[in-house]
Amino acid sequence: MFASWAPTELTIVLDPVDLDGQPVEQLYDRNATYRSIAISNVPQFNDDSFPADPSIGWLELTAHVAEVKRKKLHVLMNESNQHVRKVWIECCNSVDQINLLIDGTIFGPFSKVAISPIIVPAEDGTKDHMEMPLKTFFPLDL
Repeated sequence: MFASWAPTELTIVLDPVDLDGQPVEQLYDRNATYRSIAISNVPQFNDDSFPADPSIGWLELTAHVAEVKRKKLHVLMNESNQHVRKVWIECCNSVDQINLLIDGTIFGPFSKVAISPIIVPAEDGTKDHMEMPLKTFFPLDL
């Protein structure tokens, strides 16, 4: 027999951006449980979020809320897809912890994490997100 699994109650703070990448008002989701939270800047097959683009300075977040205490107070229940510059995820109970699945490897346990693109200083003194010039070559079946 399998032991029952109870999702961890989390507080999520989002630094969202609009479609031009400009910051908008910070969003808070407190005391909710989630079936999954996916954060990415690389497009994936069968992804149910906005198409991710690694050349832009924000991440795509998709959250599937499992259970909430007050539905109208939870942004991610009504707007599960968000463009974000930074995300903070924290367990509501100090003894709870979560694991992260990053590129197929499990990391953790953590009680609080912050996730953002890598920001690097530019030569002109400004800061911008890091870009990696990657190319892929698919085999051709001729």
